Amino acid sequence: MRIMDLYNRQVRHYLPGGVHQNFNFPWREVPIYSVRTKNSHIWDMDGKEYLDLFSYHGATILGNGNKKYSAVMHDVVKNNMGAAHTDFELQTIELIHKTFSAAQMIRFGVSESEMINDAIRLSRVFTGRKKIVRFENQYIGSNDNLLGDNNNDFRRTQSMGNIGLEDSYVIRWNEIAAFDEVIGEHGKEIACVVMEPVSVSHGSIEPEKDYLQQIRKRCDKNGIVLVFDETNTGIRAHYGGAQELYGVKADLMILGKAIAGGVPISVLAGKKELMSLYQTQEVIQGGDYNGYSLGMAAINTTMSILFDNDLKNYKYLQRQAEKIKSVTSEVSRYTEFPMTVQGPLLCSAIHCSDKVLKSPDDYTQEILMKEIVLNDCMQRNGLLVETPLTLYPNLMFQDSDLGIYADRLEKAVKEAIEVLEA
Repeated sequence: MRIMDLYNRQVRHYLPGGVHQNFNFPWREVPIYSVRTKNSHIWDMDGKEYLDLFSYHGATILGNGNKKYSAVMHDVVKNNMGAAHTDFELQTIELIHKTFSAAQMIRFGVSESEMINDAIRLSRVFTGRKKIVRFENQYIGSNDNLLGDNNNDFRRTQSMGNIGLEDSYVIRWNEIAAFDEVIGEHGKEIACVVMEPVSVSHGSIEPEKDYLQQIRKRCDKNGIVLVFDETNTGIRAHYGGAQELYGVKADLMILGKAIAGGVPISVLAGKKELMSLYQTQEVIQGGDYNGYSLGMAAINTTMSILFDNDLKNYKYLQRQAEKIKSVTSEVSRYTEFPMTVQGPLLCSAIHCSDKVLKSPDDYTQEILMKEIVLNDCMQRNGLLVETPLTLYPNLMFQDSDLGIYADRLEKAVKEAIEVLEA
């Protein structure tokens, strides 16, 4: 029996299910317990090494053990950890403001869920309306009124009648007709539309041509606040976020994960007329760790490492991601196993399909089953990716890692073929 199996038995006595969240694959009862990370590699308690394309849900974009990042974090912990405000927060705020076009004013929190909740609260006060629109298969936080789509969705939680869920209109992604139907009937009741501009949480499905532009136009016409949750796409879709990539500006945006290189912090930014409601005390936001020094330093350091010297490191990371995509296509070709890499390079997803998926309808049970099996085979062969097959490369990914990726992916694909044909 593996050391990790025995360890997990002990953990389960105190940690429900032995895991930290409820979105793990149900049959994967024993998670990977890491003892060491370095560059783009992770080692578990049994000494097994993995190539890290998981990057802790996309957060550790600089890789494991980046020297400059680690030095700054150590210095802040040693010398400036207890401060509510610091002498470097202006630099951090200005960097966000200059990078993201929608960020006229900025507030900080710790998690995506609280920032989404704050964005909705701002929108409701600003518009005097209550209802929100969100989208199927997009994770935008774990609040009761945002979790799950319907009674059959595994993400929907049992609570006191799913408080606030009746104030949400949940529609299908990439279907402008469905959006028009809701807006046509309830447009004057809706405070905000909340979405991932790329549906990263459902396989990196990009918006159809002009889809975001049409949403923007309809929100303007009906006085609705448009909120982009860029927790996954901020920095990874484009150095200026998905808004820069697709040319559509939101009224409010949420940033997190990669923006701070792995240290937990979340950002709510947006138009001055909305954000100024905090200054006039019409809306209240609070949190003991809002703007805490380690998180502020992490944002500043991460963005500086990636963007300094004319985006030198960011461009390198994009080139490495392009190589990963190319190798994946090559393995698909010579194993004759369908794999398509889609979405922005730094938050792309592998789909076991010969074509790009454009809507939830394209995501068939056959494709999903292949991806579940392949994910399991990849992990057994030392490749870590996000569930089910999202690729989050980091700055430490070297050309030598590319050969490792190709070899392990080929082995995983061949193993998956055997499992699926059995």
